[in-house]
Amino acid sequence: YLRDPARKKKPWCINASFIAPHFPLVAPLRFWDLYPLDEIDLPEVPSDHLENQHPVYQRMRRMFGCADFPEELVRKGRAGYYALITYLDEKIGRLIDCLEETGQLENTLIVHTSDHGEMNGEHGMWRKSNFYDASARIPLQISWPGVIPQNKRVDEVVSLVDLIATLAEITETENKAPLDGHSLLPLMTSGDPTWKDEAFSEYLAHGVTRPMAMLRQGDFKFNYSLGDLPELYDLANDPDEFRNLAQDPIHQT
Repeated sequence: YLRDPARKKKPWCINASFIAPHFPLVAPLRFWDLYPLDEIDLPEVPSDHLENQHPVYQRMRRMFGCADFPEELVRKGRAGYYALITYLDEKIGRLIDCLEETGQLENTLIVHTSDHGEMNGEHGMWRKSNFYDASARIPLQISWPGVIPQNKRVDEVVSLVDLIATLAEITETENKAPLDGHSLLPLMTSGDPTWKDEAFSEYLAHGVTRPMAMLRQGDFKFNYSLGDLPELYDLANDPDEFRNLAQDPIHQT
């Protein structure tokens, strides 16, 4: 598709969607061999964390059958995930190489993102379906030569709904209905002092019987699970989300 001469005659769009990295954690052997099991790191889980974990996550672990995995199996799972990331990286590289070979790289907007992360054994959990950063935080890399500065990192909180608004602005697409998100273009190019710096997410699917919601604003993340006590994390000082501050009087207003 990319090598077809027709691509140079008018604008085009391609959605290259890959399953990897994703369960099942099975990767081609040449990628698996890059990650010897005796060199694989293990999740850092405090000794009393799982026993005192928020009830919604304890229920999820039981539902997904992740209550207790031996160390060897955890290493294998993490190795498989790392291998799949490298596998995906090679696939993305092939696409970029093709754009360069056909002279289209400098005139192509590239977006790399995902729909969810992977717990990968963190907090004793696997897969997704929760608001821990390992699951809810995703990659978002955008390349647009001549418009977006190279190697620029934006620290503000954004959401995939903002990506939709961004693409609509870039392609000058008329919005038939109001969008929930806001364009990232000012934030990516020159900065945006009025940026909302927040993301909202909700969940009601595998592993839960009641609605859940998350609001991330700046360094703080507030989680709500209907019928349970809330959660509040200061990600600047507690990036692993081990200290729930919701009941701390300092943070109650």
